[in-house]
Amino acid sequence: MGLELTGGEDSPGARDGGVLEHVTRELTIEALPNDIPDSLSHDVSEMQIGDTLTLEALRPPSTVTLIDDPRP
Repeated sequence: MGLELTGGEDSPGARDGGVLEHVTRELTIEALPNDIPDSLSHDVSEMQIGDTLTLEALRPPSTVTLIDDPRP
């Protein structure tokens, strides 16, 4: 499943000259076939320069379990 980050252009970090580095683009999940979403979207519009988004911050639908290691 893909990970989409939204709001990066509007974040305080981007306005201050920062660059959003999107390292993880694919997530391993567990879900029933009919519950598999095309992607998971996460709003990063509040991120500052130096902030890090970890998998623990993602909130997939209740029918989806993230299998990737959530530790930074």
